[in-house]
Amino acid sequence: MKPNTISVSHLNHPATPPFRRLIKQVYDDLGIDVRFYEVPALRGFIELNNGHVDADVVRIDTNAARYANILVVQPALYTAELVLICPIVHSCDKSALSDPNAITISNLGNMMVLDDLFINGSILNSEVYDFDDVRYLLNNGRVDYAIYGVTESLKKSIEREFKVTELSKVSLHHVIHKRHAPLLPEIQDTLESYLNSFDPDTDF
Repeated sequence: MKPNTISVSHLNHPATPPFRRLIKQVYDDLGIDVRFYEVPALRGFIELNNGHVDADVVRIDTNAARYANILVVQPALYTAELVLICPIVHSCDKSALSDPNAITISNLGNMMVLDDLFINGSILNSEVYDFDDVRYLLNNGRVDYAIYGVTESLKKSIEREFKVTELSKVSLHHVIHKRHAPLLPEIQDTLESYLNSFDPDTDF
């Protein structure tokens, strides 16, 4: 039976709004009202896996697949990048992460993707994902580097202030709780109908 309303979590991330608008349109077409909830990065996975929310707007597919009760919706919404962000005065390549004295802010989801990357410095895993906080920490010398997920337009915006180096590409997908598996074909068909005209970089 199709629900009248679903709860959908999302990150406090500057690239989220166009994905949120897309997902709302998909469920509007299915006749389902959406209630959005902002959640920290790891907490969102826990809430969805435990069934406290029905879906999450957009997540890295390989991270979502680690959870038994989360279904990854096809097709992918976007191919994003995990990048290293460095103050202008620092060098900015992967070797920076091997500096034993360096402190890098990231989150557990990013580090699951980058688990094969050699990192010798300290990683400050934070569920704070708003870029204003990252900017503050970098500009005030609280951390040396940041690892952050970006769209192409967000990357260009960050490059006005910092050096940026790609670490990995990641596939972003809408995800739902497995109790909504009967809805999966409708969600996927409706989503696919919008993807040819969906461009989060244009909407950013």
